[in-house]
Amino acid sequence: MSTVSNQQHIQRISGDEKFIASQSITVGGETNGETKARRNTKYPDLISQPDDTTKTLYDVYQKNKNSEKPFLGIRGLLADGKTRGPYQWITYKDAAKRAENVGFALFNQGIQKGDRIGIFSINRPEWVISDMGSMNHGIVPVALYATLGPNAIEYVINHAEIKLVLCEGKNIDKLLQMTNAQSLTTIVSFDQPTEAILNKLKDSSIKFFTLAQFEQLGAQNPTAHTPSNPDDLCTLLYTSGSTGNPKGVMLTHTNMVSEVAGAYFSPAGLTSDDVHMSYLPLAHSFERAVVSMVCFVGGQIGFFSGVIPELFNDIHELKPTFLCGAPRVWQKLHDKMWLTINGESWLKRTLFTWGLSSKQSAQKSGGSTPIWDSIIFSKTKERIGGRVKFILSGSAPLDPKIGEFLKAVFCCPVVQGYGLTENVGGACVGYPEDPESAYVGPPLACCEVKLVDVPEMNYYATDKPNPRGEVAIRGYNVFKGYYKDPEKTAEDLRQDGWFHTGDIGRWNANGTLSIVDRKKNIFKLSQGEYVAAEYLEGIYVRSPLASQVFVYGDSLNSFLVGVVVPDFDVLEKLIPSKYPHLDFNDKKALVKSKELYKEIMDSLEVSAKGANLQSFEKMKHIHLEDTAFSEENNLMTPSFKPKRPQLKEHYESIIANLYKEYKQLHPEISRFDN
Repeated sequence: MSTVSNQQHIQRISGDEKFIASQSITVGGETNGETKARRNTKYPDLISQPDDTTKTLYDVYQKNKNSEKPFLGIRGLLADGKTRGPYQWITYKDAAKRAENVGFALFNQGIQKGDRIGIFSINRPEWVISDMGSMNHGIVPVALYATLGPNAIEYVINHAEIKLVLCEGKNIDKLLQMTNAQSLTTIVSFDQPTEAILNKLKDSSIKFFTLAQFEQLGAQNPTAHTPSNPDDLCTLLYTSGSTGNPKGVMLTHTNMVSEVAGAYFSPAGLTSDDVHMSYLPLAHSFERAVVSMVCFVGGQIGFFSGVIPELFNDIHELKPTFLCGAPRVWQKLHDKMWLTINGESWLKRTLFTWGLSSKQSAQKSGGSTPIWDSIIFSKTKERIGGRVKFILSGSAPLDPKIGEFLKAVFCCPVVQGYGLTENVGGACVGYPEDPESAYVGPPLACCEVKLVDVPEMNYYATDKPNPRGEVAIRGYNVFKGYYKDPEKTAEDLRQDGWFHTGDIGRWNANGTLSIVDRKKNIFKLSQGEYVAAEYLEGIYVRSPLASQVFVYGDSLNSFLVGVVVPDFDVLEKLIPSKYPHLDFNDKKALVKSKELYKEIMDSLEVSAKGANLQSFEKMKHIHLEDTAFSEENNLMTPSFKPKRPQLKEHYESIIANLYKEYKQLHPEISRFDN
């Protein structure tokens, strides 16, 4: 194992223009059908831990246990019961004491080292405190997505043999609806349940505590800590999955700690002055890694209020020093800002457009625009608190135009990252010092990456000038395997330690990686053309009129169709003056109007042209949907990815009708289709 001091880290980062030009280096031998493995130029020897004493997640949580500094914060409700007030904080010392009592109580209830418990809640301080308490005794937390239904919860609880679940009050009923949860004996609620839920609990065989009662029980029954070893299982994270049952990803303490080291010593360089806004699900490995890193450096973690529409109000109040999010979040922020700007006076609109154009031109040449920043962008910067030093986008490729916009209006670098649950959320991350943001950067300091030929898609390691292929990852942050699933483990995690991701990457001249396609979720049209649905959806959602897009095609047809959820907020600002007879309060009637159909098809065509899509990649006919794809209707994963099989099944009859209607209007098409 290798470690690097913080002073070395600072020395390597500062003023290194040479690094930006060559961010990764090749290592090892050459194999036919593969590129050589590449590692971060700064760290040719992979790093497994951030310092000599931090080897487990227990060590991370213990590092600042005596600090009186604010650690976990959340906004409380004011007297009216509706309005959120300022952030209220729990110190590191108080959180460590509460976690210790939770751990004592778990041990008292017969939960032993290696046993699994569930944490079933949105992000909040109690989530982290429960995780900390588990680490004190080598107990393995299993994160349950807050939006899972009873069937999925029951599957995970039985599969992981979970004995006890810590949850928020509103999730107790979901647990009680399970009919065959064989291992579950105890529920601990973060909140006081309603009378109705208490009555249900009395009628069940489940043992119940509030978290306050549980902490009190622990305080009365102290015992020695029994932390895990570095190679022991740290957590089970079940992938939200777009098909079938979720898979339990086994992450060890070395996996978790090396990810902290990789991010800390590669691009992030966080300090105790940093403040993180936690809203991405803690049931996902990326957010777990970020929270762990902030805890390691002694920073602050503020949680969102639990409602995504209020997120930017929370951000304005918290004033975080960096922001993480998916392209969907940044696209929405971009669209909402333009809506606001277009509603301003002619003078303000003109000044903003002029300033934005000037600043983006200056950014491309490495210059700055202090006057425009003072006049315009100091105000837009305040919308995200005024202290953000970089924005990190992940989970899908970010539209370069959105990245350039964010960089200009928020006066901070925008970087992209790439990773999966199986490698603790991060394999590559761009550097804030790099003026380009169109790629996901070099490998983190804890892992190496190579590309493997995908002949059926014409991606080869020998492609010139930029090698392409399936991304494979190996390193300290790569998971141990899928829980109780040796066949799937053998399929994705090879004996030589390489995890094959299913994503298609391209090495760039400066040693950075771009994600360009997906090995899965591609299909062939009747004429033989291959289509990458996720890529096209990322193009079409750039339309300001489209909130969500589902692209569909198959080998029986020669063209694509799709389902589009309009962005009704944007439509309400842009369309009524053009079509005063349309009722924007009646979404169901609105999506059936020919006028809206034409406007959205025209807007999608603009997006397609802007991305130079070929004819077969363009949707010929669409259905407008008034209800968003969501976790609640089982059409989206908690990480905002479409569930393709479920979408196909949900819209099966509509898709068939789209093909029928278009072929009736274009009979010449039928001769190409089966």
